[in-house]
Amino acid sequence: MRPVPRLLSTLRPALRLLPAAAACLLVLTACDSAESDSDEFEADSAPPADAGHSKDATAPKDASQEKEAASPVDAAAEPDVAMEAEAAAPVDASEAEAPPAGECGNGVTEGAEKCDQGIDNGTYGHCRADCSAMPKLVAVRGDVFAFMSEVQGERLDSVTVRVLEHPEFFAITGADAHFEIDGLEEGTDVTLVASRTGYVTTQTATFKLGPRGIDPFSIQMPSSLIFGGMLFIVGDPQFDKYCAIVTTVTRLGGSLFMKHRQGEAGSQLAILPALPAESGPIYFNESVLPDEGITATTVDGGAFYRHVPPGDYVVTGTKAGVGFQPLRIKCSVGTFINAGPTMGLQANAHEPDYAEASLYADDAYTASMDGLCDKTAACVNENVSNPPRYPDATLQSCKKAMRNELAWIDPTCDAKAHVRDAWKAFYDCRAADCTKALGKSEEVCTTEEAAFTSAMTAYGPCYKAAHGF
Repeated sequence: MRPVPRLLSTLRPALRLLPAAAACLLVLTACDSAESDSDEFEADSAPPADAGHSKDATAPKDASQEKEAASPVDAAAEPDVAMEAEAAAPVDASEAEAPPAGECGNGVTEGAEKCDQGIDNGTYGHCRADCSAMPKLVAVRGDVFAFMSEVQGERLDSVTVRVLEHPEFFAITGADAHFEIDGLEEGTDVTLVASRTGYVTTQTATFKLGPRGIDPFSIQMPSSLIFGGMLFIVGDPQFDKYCAIVTTVTRLGGSLFMKHRQGEAGSQLAILPALPAESGPIYFNESVLPDEGITATTVDGGAFYRHVPPGDYVVTGTKAGVGFQPLRIKCSVGTFINAGPTMGLQANAHEPDYAEASLYADDAYTASMDGLCDKTAACVNENVSNPPRYPDATLQSCKKAMRNELAWIDPTCDAKAHVRDAWKAFYDCRAADCTKALGKSEEVCTTEEAAFTSAMTAYGPCYKAAHGF
């Protein structure tokens, strides 16, 4: 540790510029008083031989004075080496407060950083915690339908659609019942929860977001009245302990945007972890009512599980010559889950991209699909046009949904089965007039629908084998 007199001589040039009182504070008790001026320090050009010497070197001192002079500064007050270094090399205050260049978390992208969003780093939808990458952000776009009146019913406005995994992400539908939630991370799970007065809060199945997000994401919400009627058949769901699950086993070509049937008839469901037989599945009959006497899906495709304990589940299906994409469900107490077309248990689509429409080029098949979407909208709006029951947002979602499904078709298997040709013939028939566009499947274009079903029967085994179902 450097003696005080040597420190004093080192600091003299700086002390000349300081007021006397400040100089005394810097050298602590080395000064006799705050009244000493800088001239006295300058006059003392050489350090004294004895550290105990005062200003008056000729004044006699007794033993006690000698003892006190020998230790003018106690241990607590003695300057530290680090303090001396700081005093010898003062640092600009603004420089000391500035974060080092390239420091992750300062909000400035520098050096090798790929991004830097400050305190948001590491949170969902923002730069990684180590500033190494910005996640790719995608959107979920879709439409909310009233169960049992999806095509011709009123659009559901004022529906709050929230992301279960990240509740801070949500949207509220307008008059067109359409929603869009952006800023979601590619590769992460998304489960939607829709709520509205007069309707049962409805949760969807869970999906992993692909490189283009999901577009469209269809949600079916039952009204409180319809749901009450359903429970009259299946019994008390006991929502104080369980959740309830409904899904539609959807054939390729099934859709909520058109009037024809969407179910893959003759399918049987299983759920893992397994549930007691009492829980279901209870299949819906052709009148769209749960019927415990049925052992497989009808053309409606619906199935119901009741009294499901909280947990994560996977719903699968079986049918000869048909492969099913497993459906993930997150069940919590008091939750009603409805996984409707095409966001339900999907037949003959392995790991489908739910926003592949943008990659599918226009052709004769898209023209046929677009034609039926256009005709459906025109027929629905013919009598109710203000506001339209089938608004433009619904129409655009219809076209995207059908292109998604066209993109899922395996061209090698289709070369033998001719599914797209049969599909086109069926849709062209339905688009011929409003009676056919809005008619029941069992009453209109029955020959064309039978041919389409036959083509799917030939296509399924090839697809199932090719994609490892």
